[in-house]
Amino acid sequence: MKFKIRYAEEKDAYEIERLLGCIHKQHSQGRPDLFGGGKPKMNADMIRAVIAGKSTVFLAAADENDILVGYAICMVHPNENPAQRDYKSLYIDDLNVSEEHRRCGIGSALLDRIKEEAKALGCYNVTLNVWAFNSSAIRFYEKSGMFVQRMIMECPVNTGTKE
Repeated sequence: MKFKIRYAEEKDAYEIERLLGCIHKQHSQGRPDLFGGGKPKMNADMIRAVIAGKSTVFLAAADENDILVGYAICMVHPNENPAQRDYKSLYIDDLNVSEEHRRCGIGSALLDRIKEEAKALGCYNVTLNVWAFNSSAIRFYEKSGMFVQRMIMECPVNTGTKE
């Protein structure tokens, strides 16, 4: 499949919204205690505002007809820990490829472009969070050269159940 990586455009908003819905469904199945009953984090209007705002690196993967098949939303995060050296990271908030276009190199191409953007922005590294239940994403990121920097652990203490 032929595709190109470009900056997202307002015309991509509805397809990004659809793909965000797919991510939300996956998250709702993997962690219904946190995502069940909710809705995707952005709608098309919000997506268009983020694209127009230019404060993020918002990439699109488009097929030969310029139809969106994947995207990545990234933002620069300065390190604010005074115990660590001064650096900034390009944080991947979302990286998503439509299910029917996975395993075609699109995710890898998006990640490669993210790394290029990070270098151009003077970032030290590229970071992201991935849910522990998402084993396919974890394998993808590990194959792409990413590794665990730290872990967030949890112990739910108020699950809403009566004793």
